[in-house]
Amino acid sequence: MTTATVAVVITVRWWFWPYLFGLRAMVALTGMEPDQEKLASVCRKAVYTKAV
Repeated sequence: MTTATVAVVITVRWWFWPYLFGLRAMVALTGMEPDQEKLASVCRKAVYTKAV
């Protein structure tokens, strides 16, 4: 039996955290909920994974 080791590298675009903080600020100020589909789309664009 063989054993394989896989490491996953997760990278996040530089603008993702400021975007989330801005989104949280707008939610706190307006009391509205963010559009879940748009948020999911932004997350898919900002977060990358790579198996090494």
